[in-house]
Amino acid sequence: MSKHDSYYAYQDGKDKWIKDNPGKAARDFEYVGADVQNRYVHPEMEKRGFKKRRYIGAGAWEWSR
Repeated sequence: MSKHDSYYAYQDGKDKWIKDNPGKAARDFEYVGADVQNRYVHPEMEKRGFKKRRYIGAGAWEWSR
């Protein structure tokens, strides 16, 4: 485990979204909305041992180990 796991979880989620949406660019993932990003990034965070700690609003969660 490293302090960069959340960054890599986001990148892996983005890569899966791009694979599911051919023709889209990596920068398009930033504009799809929090609900879509959550569907792709949250499973990656949980695989890395993170747990949702609390909801902080606007589709964002605080994570802890």
